[in-house]
Amino acid sequence: AQPADTLRQRVAEAVGWGADYYLPIHTNASTATLKEGTARGPEVLAYGNSEGVSWRACQMTYEALMEIYPEKTGRGVRGNTTFYEINSTPMLSVYPELAFHDNAKDAAWLVENKAAIAEALTRAVCRWYGVSYQPPQPADLWQRKYRTLLEKLQALLAEQAE
Repeated sequence: AQPADTLRQRVAEAVGWGADYYLPIHTNASTATLKEGTARGPEVLAYGNSEGVSWRACQMTYEALMEIYPEKTGRGVRGNTTFYEINSTPMLSVYPELAFHDNAKDAAWLVENKAAIAEALTRAVCRWYGVSYQPPQPADLWQRKYRTLLEKLQALLAEQAE
């Protein structure tokens, strides 16, 4: 999906290519209370009941986020059946609210921990599918492997041209 796509377009794209896991990544705000900007921490929104598939997948995501979040919170997994990206996806929807963008500490944490957040979300998806997580390799290692592969392919092409 593109950043300018609507929620409907994002869901339609996922349905169109047959996704079986939908992960819309969001941040939260606590503007509905008198103490605006005081709420903190991740929570993950689930569809259905607390014994269902959605809750189990969301719990994995919440636990992965809490492994990197600097404080313990009691936000956890919460039910939601009103958000479009939850109630209109035929596939499993795991809806993380990473932290509160209207809280200065959470906003700083979001900005300073983008890579760790991405890895936490990836670890959760891997846990759900029962595959081991492989951390990203440093760019120089990847580039060396790419160059080696490129050189081998170029040598094969040169041999075939002769």
